[in-house]
Amino acid sequence: IREASELTWVADQVNGTTRATAHTFAGYTIKLVKDIHLNGERWQPIGATGTFKGTFDGNGHTIEGLFVSAEGEAAAGLFGYCPSATIKNLTVLNAEVYGNYKAAVIVADAVCTKIENCHVNGAIVLSTPYEKNNANNVGAIAGYLAADGGTAWVKDCTVKNAKITAYRKVGGIVGAANGASEVTGNYIESSYITADMTAEYSEDKPADAGRIIGWKHANVKDENNTYAGQTETVANALA
Repeated sequence: IREASELTWVADQVNGTTRATAHTFAGYTIKLVKDIHLNGERWQPIGATGTFKGTFDGNGHTIEGLFVSAEGEAAAGLFGYCPSATIKNLTVLNAEVYGNYKAAVIVADAVCTKIENCHVNGAIVLSTPYEKNNANNVGAIAGYLAADGGTAWVKDCTVKNAKITAYRKVGGIVGAANGASEVTGNYIESSYITADMTAEYSEDKPADAGRIIGWKHANVKDENNTYAGQTETVANALA
């Protein structure tokens, strides 16, 4: 992948936009060979309506200017649904991601997904309640991470200068981690994570806001994760 149009082609293939049968890219590796600027144009996540199951290797390159507006959709991010995929060696600069449920800069829904050596610098991630999708599972690297009988991890990733806001289950690295997934060796700095529960909602739920992980299952491996530089979590509630 050398330019934005080629990355859009990948999204179209996965989402079935330009072909009768969507392509999962299972068994394939897609590699960036140049930095890409998306110029703030509205991005449809890779795996918005289909699923990406391949390997995406950023190869040390950068994607800048990601803008996702997926209100009413279940997954918002550069990648949406990525079961059994690998995403690695990628930096995303100056991203804005808006949704109503699972949301992240890198992968919104990461079931049996391996995410490693991915970096976010400068991001706004905002998920607000919409119908019964109660704006949870929101983070900078992964919104929802689950092993689900397989292997899932977020390793050696960094987040800097991010503002991440959701109704609940919101974290600086991962919003919610389930099963025997692993969140290890990650770092976040100068970021704000907010569980904004000031909006009226029909169910009484805990905020679950964290610098690294918002909510995690007891079997999750959470090790060697650090934070610095006024990285704060806030849980706002109705008065």
